[in-house]
Amino acid sequence: MHTPGDQSERIDRLEGRSPGQDEEDPYEDVDIDTLPAWWQNAIEEHRAYDLRPYRPPRFRDGALYPEIKHELEERLDEEVRLACFDVDNSVWTVIVGGREAGDVKRVRSPEGYSVIEMTSDRFRDVVLDSE
Repeated sequence: MHTPGDQSERIDRLEGRSPGQDEEDPYEDVDIDTLPAWWQNAIEEHRAYDLRPYRPPRFRDGALYPEIKHELEERLDEEVRLACFDVDNSVWTVIVGGREAGDVKRVRSPEGYSVIEMTSDRFRDVVLDSE
């Protein structure tokens, strides 16, 4: 477990790096061909533009946002997306089929992940309650 001091040190180490720089490659020991197509495409796009390695956004419980989003879109036959209307970029609006369903907070972890500050089950409830 990381202490707040550890977190600050980790952020300080990352802060001065260029967008394409990273201390480690999270895919070094991963057979990328075994990942879902959406994940493979994102990895390739990040590499093509010399960005930090792609790290899929996730919920507080660790579930991957793209997988939950796809599951809900299949179930509802409507687009589910997150949009940011907040200048500080920390509050995102959940949009379901063009309707605003609620807000979620998003933070960036020191490892570069976007973390949606709710569980995947709570997100499902927000989306499904918007019908």
